[in-house]
Amino acid sequence: MKIAIIADARSEHTRRWVGYLAERDEVLLLSTHPFGGTMEAVKIVSLPKIFSAGNSIARSTQGNTGKGNLSARLISRSLLRLPIVWRLWQSCSLADVFVQGRSARREIERFRPDLVHAMRIQNEGYVAALTRWHPFILSVMGNDFVYTARHFLLHRIGTKKVVPLCDGITADCQRDLRLAGEFGLKPSAAREYFPSNGGVDLRVFSTGGEPNGRKREILYFRGISPLYRPITLIKAVRILTDRAEFADVVLHILAPTVSGPWFEEKRAKYGLPRENFKIGGFLAPPDLARLLQEVAIVASPTISDGTPNSMLEAMACGAFPVMSDLESNREWIAAGENGLTFDPNDPQDLAAKLATALDDISLRQEAQRINYNIVRKRVDYGRVMPAVRQFYQRLIKS
Repeated sequence: MKIAIIADARSEHTRRWVGYLAERDEVLLLSTHPFGGTMEAVKIVSLPKIFSAGNSIARSTQGNTGKGNLSARLISRSLLRLPIVWRLWQSCSLADVFVQGRSARREIERFRPDLVHAMRIQNEGYVAALTRWHPFILSVMGNDFVYTARHFLLHRIGTKKVVPLCDGITADCQRDLRLAGEFGLKPSAAREYFPSNGGVDLRVFSTGGEPNGRKREILYFRGISPLYRPITLIKAVRILTDRAEFADVVLHILAPTVSGPWFEEKRAKYGLPRENFKIGGFLAPPDLARLLQEVAIVASPTISDGTPNSMLEAMACGAFPVMSDLESNREWIAAGENGLTFDPNDPQDLAAKLATALDDISLRQEAQRINYNIVRKRVDYGRVMPAVRQFYQRLIKS
């Protein structure tokens, strides 16, 4: 097959997806963000972009140098203090779609793929639609329907325009396959559920130490976004460490380097002792896996999400998931059995759930067994990606 992928090439998940396909197919990767790297057997073209925040706020190990461009530093710092900047940026960045659409169309007409796959609706799906190439597939990322299309008028219009045009759609949670109909997905369109952007590579993310031997650390590695509530987590750990039996618990943050001063400021503001706090940049998958095999808990306070890859990686490695009480998370977490859920705006609720998880070693022991089996059966990269290729083949033949 000849496959054109429209995606952010900076993303570890994109590179893993494309890397699998490139071992078997001819692949053109059209990156909607500047990317100077290479991938074996993949032709990569960076589409022209005006509104670029660079790697400084991307969830990529490449963004840990702390350099970034000027817009990246300004955007990321403003985003942390003035969420309205994010709303303006989301709207302004739509200007990129038109110039990227023209460029993508030229590249695709030269490449002449069997199909085009946009790895998210905003803005990659818009670019794919402007190429006028068929068949084309849309992937629904976690917040495409439930947040971006509902909270930004221009994206709502764009989403309702592009979804009816696609020939197939994939989503990382069942909720979004259901919601696709509300945004105009035609009954004849193929649809499939592929969790976690191609799955979790169990060759890298495998079960680690037993719960009673793990570090009493709570890991957060979601980065920065108006949808995330790390302050809820900082406050919760502050509440937790006031109790003598949890005085040794550490909150471990992984985030873009540029956000480090913000996290340090909030730690001090809410009184979390420095000895109970660690911060570092995002890690490459093998290093992240080793950390997940050692820590007791992974926590994710977010008000909107799909299926978080971070949650599935934690589950694979035996870290106990304490997740926001969202419909998409409940597709994976049965509270009190293989994880716990909490109100992302309530530090007291989160502190109580963290205390339960740290205290109840038998709960974490059973969850470790359940979660590894869930990941192995439902999201093993070695099973999911062959199914992706079969989905492509069915669509091409239809």
